[in-house]
Amino acid sequence: MVTCPRCGAEQSTAAHFCTRCGQKISSDSTNAANTQAAKPPESQSQTNTVPWIITPAGKATSLIIAGVIILGSIGAAVVYYFLSQPKPTLSVTSKYHIGSTPAGASSTTLHVTGQYFAANAPITFLLDNRPLQTAGVRSDENGNIATNLTISESWKPGKHTLTARDTANSTDEGVTIQIVPPGEANTPGPYGSPSNTSAFQLQIQQQYTEDGGTTRAFQLTFHFSGQPQQPNVANGHPCGTGKSYIVTLSGSTKNTGADYQEQRTLSCELTYKSGELTYKEMVIKSTLKYTTENGTNGTCTIASPRPFVTLEGAFTGPGAVSGTIQVKRLDFTCDPAITSWFIIGGQGKWNTTFSQ
Repeated sequence: MVTCPRCGAEQSTAAHFCTRCGQKISSDSTNAANTQAAKPPESQSQTNTVPWIITPAGKATSLIIAGVIILGSIGAAVVYYFLSQPKPTLSVTSKYHIGSTPAGASSTTLHVTGQYFAANAPITFLLDNRPLQTAGVRSDENGNIATNLTISESWKPGKHTLTARDTANSTDEGVTIQIVPPGEANTPGPYGSPSNTSAFQLQIQQQYTEDGGTTRAFQLTFHFSGQPQQPNVANGHPCGTGKSYIVTLSGSTKNTGADYQEQRTLSCELTYKSGELTYKEMVIKSTLKYTTENGTNGTCTIASPRPFVTLEGAFTGPGAVSGTIQVKRLDFTCDPAITSWFIIGGQGKWNTTFSQ
Protein backbone atom coordinates (compact mmCIF):
# COMPACT_ATOMS: atom_id res chain seq x y z
CA MET A 1 0.00 0.00 0.00
CA VAL A 2 1.04 3.64 -0.70
CA THR A 3 -0.39 6.97 0.45
CA CYS A 4 -1.29 10.02 -1.61
CA PRO A 5 1.30 12.74 -1.13
CA ARG A 6 -1.51 15.38 -1.17
CA CYS A 7 -4.42 14.00 0.87
CA GLY A 8 -2.78 10.98 2.54
CA ALA A 9 -5.37 8.52 1.30
CA GLU A 10 -4.11 4.96 1.01
CA GLN A 11 -3.76 3.68 -2.54
CA SER A 12 -2.80 0.35 -4.03
CA THR A 13 0.75 0.00 -5.19
CA ALA A 14 -0.49 -0.35 -8.77
CA ALA A 15 -2.35 3.05 -8.71
CA HIS A 16 -0.96 5.93 -10.77
CA PHE A 17 -3.48 8.58 -9.56
CA CYS A 18 -5.14 9.14 -6.13
CA THR A 19 -8.69 7.88 -6.15
CA ARG A 20 -9.74 10.68 -3.76
CA CYS A 21 -8.08 13.86 -5.09
CA GLY A 22 -6.67 12.77 -8.45
CA GLN A 23 -3.08 13.52 -7.46
CA LYS A 24 -0.55 11.61 -9.53
CA ILE A 25 1.20 8.87 -7.61
CA SER A 26 4.90 8.96 -8.47
CA SER A 27 7.03 5.84 -9.00
CA ASP A 28 9.35 6.94 -6.12
CA SER A 29 6.51 6.55 -3.65
CA THR A 30 5.76 3.09 -5.01
CA ASN A 31 9.42 2.04 -4.71
CA ALA A 32 9.59 3.39 -1.16
CA ALA A 33 6.51 1.43 -0.27
CA ASN A 34 7.99 -1.70 -1.77
CA THR A 35 11.20 -1.12 0.18
CA GLN A 36 9.27 -0.68 3.42
CA ALA A 37 7.26 -3.81 2.70
CA ALA A 38 10.42 -5.80 2.09
CA LYS A 39 12.00 -4.63 5.37
CA PRO A 40 10.70 -6.67 8.22
CA PRO A 41 9.69 -5.08 11.49
CA GLU A 42 12.47 -4.60 14.01
CA SER A 43 10.99 -7.09 16.44
CA GLN A 44 10.65 -9.69 13.69
CA SER A 45 14.26 -9.13 12.63
CA GLN A 46 15.44 -9.80 16.25
CA THR A 47 13.29 -12.88 16.47
CA ASN A 48 14.66 -14.29 13.24
CA THR A 49 18.27 -13.83 14.42
CA VAL A 50 17.77 -15.85 17.61
CA PRO A 51 18.48 -19.26 16.01
CA TRP A 52 21.63 -17.84 14.46
CA ILE A 53 22.88 -16.67 17.89
CA ILE A 54 21.69 -19.61 20.08
CA THR A 55 22.71 -22.45 17.85
CA PRO A 56 26.49 -22.30 18.57
CA ALA A 57 25.83 -21.98 22.33
CA GLY A 58 23.51 -24.95 22.20
CA LYS A 59 26.16 -26.99 20.47
CA ALA A 60 28.72 -26.03 23.17
CA THR A 61 26.28 -26.96 25.94
CA SER A 62 25.63 -30.28 24.28
CA LEU A 63 29.36 -30.94 24.04
CA ILE A 64 29.85 -30.10 27.74
CA ILE A 65 27.01 -32.40 28.77
CA ALA A 66 28.40 -35.15 26.57
CA GLY A 67 31.85 -34.66 28.12
CA VAL A 68 30.44 -34.85 31.64
CA ILE A 69 28.59 -38.04 30.76
CA ILE A 70 31.75 -39.57 29.28
CA LEU A 71 33.91 -38.57 32.24
CA GLY A 72 31.25 -39.80 34.65
CA SER A 73 31.15 -43.13 32.85
CA ILE A 74 34.93 -43.45 33.01
CA GLY A 75 34.94 -42.54 36.72
CA ALA A 76 32.20 -45.05 37.44
CA ALA A 77 34.14 -47.71 35.56
CA VAL A 78 37.28 -46.95 37.57
CA VAL A 79 35.35 -47.05 40.86
CA TYR A 80 33.68 -50.29 39.83
CA TYR A 81 37.06 -51.79 38.90
CA PHE A 82 38.58 -51.03 42.28
CA LEU A 83 35.49 -52.06 44.19
CA SER A 84 35.30 -55.31 42.28
CA GLN A 85 38.94 -56.20 43.06
CA PRO A 86 39.41 -58.59 46.03
CA LYS A 87 40.71 -56.83 49.13
CA PRO A 88 43.91 -58.18 50.70
CA THR A 89 43.26 -60.82 53.35
CA LEU A 90 45.45 -62.02 56.21
CA SER A 91 45.38 -65.21 58.26
CA VAL A 92 47.35 -66.06 61.42
CA THR A 93 47.91 -69.48 62.97
CA SER A 94 49.77 -70.38 66.15
CA LYS A 95 50.57 -73.37 68.34
CA TYR A 96 49.03 -71.43 71.21
CA HIS A 97 45.53 -70.05 71.68
CA ILE A 98 43.32 -68.29 74.17
CA GLY A 99 39.90 -69.52 73.17
CA SER A 100 39.88 -69.16 69.38
CA THR A 101 42.35 -66.25 69.35
CA PRO A 102 45.91 -67.01 68.18
CA ALA A 103 48.34 -66.33 71.01
CA GLY A 104 52.05 -66.21 71.63
CA ALA A 105 54.77 -65.07 74.00
CA SER A 106 58.21 -63.59 73.52
CA SER A 107 60.41 -65.78 71.26
CA THR A 108 57.47 -67.81 69.91
CA THR A 109 56.33 -67.46 66.30
CA LEU A 110 53.12 -66.69 64.43
CA HIS A 111 52.59 -68.20 60.97
CA VAL A 112 51.11 -65.53 58.70
CA THR A 113 49.60 -66.04 55.24
CA GLY A 114 47.85 -63.55 52.95
CA GLN A 115 46.29 -63.09 49.51
CA TYR A 116 45.44 -60.37 46.98
CA PHE A 117 48.38 -58.09 47.73
CA ALA A 118 50.37 -56.33 45.02
CA ALA A 119 52.54 -58.82 43.13
CA ASN A 120 56.25 -59.06 44.00
CA ALA A 121 55.91 -56.23 46.50
CA PRO A 122 57.61 -55.59 49.86
CA ILE A 123 55.18 -56.23 52.71
CA THR A 124 55.08 -54.19 55.90
CA PHE A 125 53.44 -55.71 58.96
CA LEU A 126 51.84 -53.44 61.53
CA LEU A 127 50.90 -54.09 65.15
CA ASP A 128 48.11 -51.72 66.15
CA ASN A 129 49.05 -49.56 63.11
CA ARG A 130 52.72 -49.39 64.15
CA PRO A 131 55.21 -50.87 61.65
CA LEU A 132 57.16 -53.93 62.80
CA GLN A 133 60.78 -54.66 61.96
CA THR A 134 60.21 -57.46 59.43
CA ALA A 135 62.51 -56.60 56.52
CA GLY A 136 62.70 -59.01 53.61
CA VAL A 137 59.07 -60.15 53.47
CA ARG A 138 57.67 -59.93 49.92
CA SER A 139 54.59 -61.15 48.12
CA ASP A 140 54.97 -63.64 45.26
CA GLU A 141 53.98 -63.10 41.63
CA ASN A 142 50.35 -63.85 42.53
CA GLY A 143 50.20 -61.42 45.45
CA ASN A 144 50.37 -64.15 48.11
CA ILE A 145 52.47 -63.99 51.28
CA ALA A 146 53.59 -66.69 53.72
CA THR A 147 56.03 -66.06 56.55
CA ASN A 148 56.74 -66.59 60.26
CA LEU A 149 56.82 -63.61 62.61
CA THR A 150 58.86 -64.01 65.80
CA ILE A 151 57.34 -62.20 68.76
CA SER A 152 59.79 -59.89 70.50
CA GLU A 153 59.78 -58.53 74.04
CA SER A 154 58.52 -55.19 72.67
CA TRP A 155 55.14 -56.80 71.93
CA LYS A 156 53.35 -55.99 75.16
CA PRO A 157 50.93 -58.52 76.70
CA GLY A 158 47.31 -58.03 75.70
CA LYS A 159 45.11 -58.11 72.61
CA HIS A 160 46.46 -56.51 69.43
CA THR A 161 45.52 -56.14 65.76
CA LEU A 162 48.03 -57.41 63.20
CA THR A 163 47.75 -55.97 59.67
CA ALA A 164 49.83 -56.05 56.48
CA ARG A 165 50.41 -53.36 53.84
CA ASP A 166 51.92 -53.48 50.35
CA THR A 167 53.53 -50.73 48.24
CA ALA A 168 50.12 -49.67 46.90
CA ASN A 169 49.03 -49.03 50.51
CA SER A 170 46.52 -51.84 50.21
CA THR A 171 45.82 -53.02 53.74
CA ASP A 172 43.82 -55.98 54.97
CA GLU A 173 41.23 -55.63 57.74
CA GLY A 174 43.59 -57.13 60.32
CA VAL A 175 43.61 -60.17 62.60
CA THR A 176 43.23 -60.13 66.39
CA ILE A 177 46.07 -61.81 68.26
CA GLN A 178 46.91 -62.03 71.96
CA ILE A 179 50.35 -61.69 73.51
CA VAL A 180 50.87 -63.37 76.89
CA PRO A 181 53.72 -63.49 79.41
CA PRO A 182 56.05 -66.46 78.84
CA GLY A 183 54.55 -69.59 80.35
CA GLU A 184 50.90 -68.65 79.88
CA ALA A 185 48.58 -70.22 77.29
CA ASN A 186 50.92 -73.24 77.26
CA THR A 187 53.82 -71.15 75.89
CA PRO A 188 57.34 -71.98 77.15
CA GLY A 189 58.56 -70.09 80.19
CA PRO A 190 61.77 -68.04 80.27
CA TYR A 191 65.00 -69.83 79.33
CA GLY A 192 63.07 -72.84 78.09
CA SER A 193 61.37 -73.47 81.41
CA PRO A 194 58.08 -75.40 81.50
CA SER A 195 54.82 -73.66 80.74
CA ASN A 196 52.50 -72.78 83.59
CA THR A 197 50.26 -75.71 82.66
CA SER A 198 53.03 -78.31 82.39
CA ALA A 199 53.41 -81.16 84.88
CA PHE A 200 57.02 -81.63 85.98
CA GLN A 201 59.23 -82.61 88.91
CA LEU A 202 62.13 -80.82 90.55
CA GLN A 203 64.57 -82.28 93.09
CA ILE A 204 66.72 -80.12 95.34
CA GLN A 205 69.49 -81.52 97.53
CA GLN A 206 71.52 -78.75 99.14
CA GLN A 207 72.88 -77.40 102.39
CA TYR A 208 72.25 -74.26 104.35
CA THR A 209 74.16 -72.65 107.20
CA GLU A 210 72.53 -72.35 110.60
CA ASP A 211 72.81 -69.09 112.49
CA GLY A 212 75.39 -70.71 114.75
CA GLY A 213 77.60 -71.63 111.78
CA THR A 214 76.69 -75.31 111.51
CA THR A 215 75.95 -76.65 108.04
CA ARG A 216 72.76 -78.62 107.70
CA ALA A 217 71.55 -80.57 104.67
CA PHE A 218 68.05 -80.49 103.28
CA GLN A 219 66.23 -82.35 100.53
CA LEU A 220 63.04 -81.34 98.77
CA THR A 221 61.19 -82.99 95.92
CA PHE A 222 58.56 -80.90 94.18
CA HIS A 223 55.83 -82.20 91.88
CA PHE A 224 54.03 -79.53 89.89
CA SER A 225 50.67 -80.61 88.49
CA GLY A 226 50.16 -77.74 86.05
CA GLN A 227 46.43 -77.83 86.82
CA PRO A 228 44.66 -75.42 89.18
CA GLN A 229 42.31 -78.13 90.43
CA GLN A 230 45.19 -80.47 91.32
CA PRO A 231 47.52 -79.55 94.20
CA ASN A 232 51.26 -79.36 93.85
CA VAL A 233 53.13 -81.79 96.09
CA ALA A 234 56.21 -81.24 98.27
CA ASN A 235 58.01 -84.30 99.63
CA GLY A 236 54.91 -86.36 99.03
CA HIS A 237 52.59 -83.93 100.84
CA PRO A 238 49.87 -82.00 98.96
CA CYS A 239 50.21 -78.26 99.39
CA GLY A 240 47.45 -75.70 99.42
CA THR A 241 44.92 -73.83 101.50
CA GLY A 242 43.23 -76.01 104.10
CA LYS A 243 45.70 -78.88 103.66
CA SER A 244 47.96 -80.04 106.48
CA TYR A 245 50.03 -83.08 107.32
CA ILE A 246 51.80 -84.55 110.33
CA VAL A 247 55.42 -85.61 110.53
CA THR A 248 57.08 -87.44 113.40
CA LEU A 249 60.68 -86.59 114.24
CA SER A 250 63.03 -88.10 116.81
CA GLY A 251 66.64 -87.72 117.86
CA SER A 252 68.98 -86.30 120.47
CA THR A 253 69.95 -82.72 121.14
CA LYS A 254 73.51 -81.74 120.30
CA ASN A 255 74.17 -79.71 123.43
CA THR A 256 72.53 -81.80 126.18
CA GLY A 257 72.11 -85.21 124.61
CA ALA A 258 68.44 -85.31 125.61
CA ASP A 259 66.34 -87.71 123.62
CA TYR A 260 63.19 -86.32 122.08
CA GLN A 261 60.26 -87.24 119.91
CA GLU A 262 58.27 -84.57 118.12
CA GLN A 263 54.94 -84.66 116.34
CA ARG A 264 54.74 -81.65 114.04
CA THR A 265 51.68 -80.51 112.06
CA LEU A 266 52.65 -78.62 108.93
CA SER A 267 51.09 -76.93 105.92
CA CYS A 268 52.73 -75.80 102.70
CA GLU A 269 52.29 -73.61 99.67
CA LEU A 270 54.03 -74.49 96.41
CA THR A 271 53.58 -72.33 93.33
CA TYR A 272 55.13 -72.09 89.89
CA LYS A 273 54.58 -69.42 87.27
CA SER A 274 56.58 -68.26 84.26
CA GLY A 275 59.84 -69.90 85.30
CA GLU A 276 59.67 -68.89 88.97
CA LEU A 277 58.84 -71.11 91.95
CA THR A 278 58.07 -70.47 95.61
CA TYR A 279 57.77 -72.92 98.49
CA LYS A 280 56.53 -71.89 101.94
CA GLU A 281 56.25 -74.23 104.90
CA MET A 282 54.42 -73.34 108.11
CA VAL A 283 54.29 -75.09 111.47
CA ILE A 284 50.66 -75.21 112.54
CA LYS A 285 51.45 -76.78 115.90
CA SER A 286 54.00 -79.09 117.47
CA THR A 287 54.30 -81.26 120.56
CA LEU A 288 57.74 -82.44 121.65
CA LYS A 289 58.49 -84.84 124.52
CA TYR A 290 62.01 -85.25 125.83
CA THR A 291 64.04 -87.09 128.42
CA THR A 292 67.29 -85.67 129.71
CA GLU A 293 70.38 -87.69 130.59
CA ASN A 294 69.49 -87.50 134.29
CA GLY A 295 66.00 -88.85 133.59
CA THR A 296 64.01 -85.63 133.68
CA ASN A 297 60.99 -85.68 131.42
CA GLY A 298 59.36 -82.65 129.87
CA THR A 299 57.01 -81.44 127.17
CA CYS A 300 57.49 -78.51 124.82
CA THR A 301 54.88 -77.14 122.45
CA ILE A 302 54.20 -74.66 119.68
CA ALA A 303 50.55 -73.75 119.95
CA SER A 304 50.07 -71.20 117.15
CA PRO A 305 51.09 -71.22 113.45
CA ARG A 306 54.62 -70.03 112.69
CA PRO A 307 56.40 -69.48 109.34
CA PHE A 308 59.21 -72.00 109.09
CA VAL A 309 60.81 -72.55 105.66
CA THR A 310 60.78 -70.24 102.63
CA LEU A 311 62.41 -71.34 99.39
CA GLU A 312 62.44 -69.27 96.22
CA GLY A 313 64.03 -69.88 92.86
CA ALA A 314 63.91 -69.40 89.11
CA PHE A 315 65.14 -70.88 85.86
CA THR A 316 68.32 -69.00 84.96
CA GLY A 317 69.28 -70.83 81.77
CA PRO A 318 68.47 -73.94 79.75
CA GLY A 319 67.96 -76.65 82.38
CA ALA A 320 69.44 -74.54 85.20
CA VAL A 321 67.48 -73.60 88.32
CA SER A 322 68.76 -71.79 91.40
CA GLY A 323 67.53 -69.81 94.37
CA THR A 324 67.66 -69.17 98.10
CA ILE A 325 66.35 -70.87 101.26
CA GLN A 326 65.58 -69.35 104.64
CA VAL A 327 64.71 -71.28 107.82
CA LYS A 328 63.11 -69.36 110.67
CA ARG A 329 64.02 -70.02 114.30
CA LEU A 330 61.20 -71.75 116.20
CA ASP A 331 60.90 -71.30 119.97
CA PHE A 332 58.92 -73.82 122.03
CA THR A 333 57.12 -73.29 125.32
CA CYS A 334 58.26 -76.00 127.71
CA ASP A 335 57.04 -77.59 130.93
CA PRO A 336 58.92 -77.50 133.20
CA ALA A 337 59.71 -73.91 132.29
CA ILE A 338 63.32 -74.20 133.30
CA THR A 339 64.01 -75.89 129.97
CA SER A 340 64.58 -73.86 126.79
CA TRP A 341 63.93 -75.60 123.51
CA PHE A 342 64.22 -74.10 120.02
CA ILE A 343 65.03 -74.97 116.43
CA ILE A 344 67.92 -72.96 115.04
CA GLY A 345 67.27 -70.90 111.94
CA GLY A 346 69.55 -70.42 108.98
CA GLN A 347 69.85 -69.51 105.33
CA GLY A 348 71.60 -70.52 102.16
CA LYS A 349 71.60 -70.80 98.38
CA TRP A 350 70.71 -73.75 96.21
CA ASN A 351 70.88 -74.85 92.59
CA THR A 352 69.84 -77.87 90.59
CA THR A 353 69.33 -79.05 87.04
CA PHE A 354 66.13 -79.77 85.18
CA SER A 355 65.15 -81.85 82.19
CA GLN A 356 61.70 -82.74 80.88
